[in-house]
Amino acid sequence: MRIEDIWWKRLSNPANLIGSITDSLMENRSVAVVYCDAIPWKGVFSDAIIEEISQYNADMKNSMHSLNDKTFPGDFLMRKYCSEEEQGKYWKPSGTKAKFLAESKMSVLNKSHVFIDLSGNAVEWFRFVDEYTSYFEENQEHGLFVIFTKDRYIKSSKSVDCYYYDENISEFDTLLLCMTILSEQKYTLSEKKYVSETAVEIASGNVVLAGKLAECGDSLVKDTPHTVMTVLKNEGISLKFDSVKIKTALWQAQIKVLFPVLEQYRLGLISKYKDTIKINLCNSPTGTYKTENPYELEIGELYHLCRSYHILQRNEFDMLSQIRDTRNCLAHWDILSFEEIKKILKLCEKN
Repeated sequence: MRIEDIWWKRLSNPANLIGSITDSLMENRSVAVVYCDAIPWKGVFSDAIIEEISQYNADMKNSMHSLNDKTFPGDFLMRKYCSEEEQGKYWKPSGTKAKFLAESKMSVLNKSHVFIDLSGNAVEWFRFVDEYTSYFEENQEHGLFVIFTKDRYIKSSKSVDCYYYDENISEFDTLLLCMTILSEQKYTLSEKKYVSETAVEIASGNVVLAGKLAECGDSLVKDTPHTVMTVLKNEGISLKFDSVKIKTALWQAQIKVLFPVLEQYRLGLISKYKDTIKINLCNSPTGTYKTENPYELEIGELYHLCRSYHILQRNEFDMLSQIRDTRNCLAHWDILSFEEIKKILKLCEKN
């Protein structure tokens, strides 16, 4: 399945956004999709909306237009949806172009879904749509608009429902996309999460890039710089990466995946030897440890205590030593290799 289809058709929040937009259109209301930077696979998004609404009203025509903010709605729609003969009937003293288009029997606008992709603000389009819609009864069929805009100051109006992309879809959805892409690969769940987190961190909000990186599987975390540069070149994505940015992304991904695992290991070890740990804590010289509560001991303190009082079996102590080294590595902004990460994850899964 194509990445873009997974995003818009299989993931809950993107699919729910399509459903909400469809509901508004079926209620005879126009829609604005407000976003900050970019909508991933916008064409697929529009097609999915059309596919949904066509199930309920196949008679409506669909058209898409990319416009700048200097395009006046009335002028543009007259040219696109009226013949020259019909345009010649317009007489300014008799009313606005919005009124003329609403009352025109020959214009196909009144039986159309019009997708408008704006590069500027949407105020004039909202004004036009509100006026145009006002000439129809509430349930009377008329043209409906789907406006894509970066105008963050725009709000829902009398006839236009606003949907804010960034309020409906989050970074977590990008992580789910990557996890879904990797779902059929032969990695453990923790390994899939690490590859996915790495893709998300490197992509920095670019959903398309995150998906393409996730498709690379473990090569992304085995040879990150080469994999990233190859994907950027193949996809024609213009983003700059250096060794520091890539290392930071890897470190953040490792923190997200490994720290919960290390914490689970710490709590498990304390639970297993709670009574012995508590006795030795009480017998330790005052000030040696920050707490007398075993569950508040950090991994480094646990290591020191277990080494001093020989609390653990040798193999258990060796594992605690590896866990401590991993924790120290990450705490000092260093990163582990994928093989080292797999080893730690495997050790913790056994315990």
